[in-house]
This record gives sequence, structure tokens and C-alpha cells, in this order.
Amino acid sequence: MKYILTEDQYERLLNASRKRHAKDPERNVKSGMFNFNGHLVKYSIVNRKEEFVYANYEYEGDRKMAYIMRDEDFIQLDKKEQENRIEHSIKKHIEKLK
Repeated sequence: MKYILTEDQYERLLNASRKRHAKDPERNVKSGMFNFNGHLVKYSIVNRKEEFVYANYEYEGDRKMAYIMRDEDFIQLDKKEQENRIEHSIKKHIEKLK
């Protein structure tokens, strides 16, 4: 599915996101860690081509990259929802690789 946004719509989305996260020192999750199957998973967030959000993560000594979602959708989530989405996507990616 493709979304087509005008420049004006994109600016409004960006401004709405900034207002929602104005009280947070950091608007978006940049990195973190969580426990999965008794192993510590460390991750950091990267934007690819300004359109997609990926997570570089380390699990059992291996470094991998997992797709999270489109950047426009990601910035609309609050910080807790972003963390939940990241963890869910990484867990699915790990299970898919096994």
C-alpha cells in the first residue's frame, strides 16, 4: 500500500508530532534494550532514505537489521507505542530467522 502526501499534509503531520512530543526531551526512541528468550537484545533506530525506519539489533552475538515501519507513521506514535512496535518487529524478525 502506498501513501501519497502533499507537502502541506506532511508539514501538518510533522507539526502535530512536534506538538505532541514537545514536553519530551527526545521525541522519538533512538535506542534501547529488552529481554527476549533469556537473551538481551540491544537495538538502535535508523532511517533509510528518509522514508523507512529500521532497527539495527544485536541478539546472541549476531547483528541484524529489522524493518519497523514507515517514518510518517512512526513519528505519530507516542514513545511507549514506538518501543512496543520496535520490540514486536524485532521479535518477529528473530523468530522468522530461526
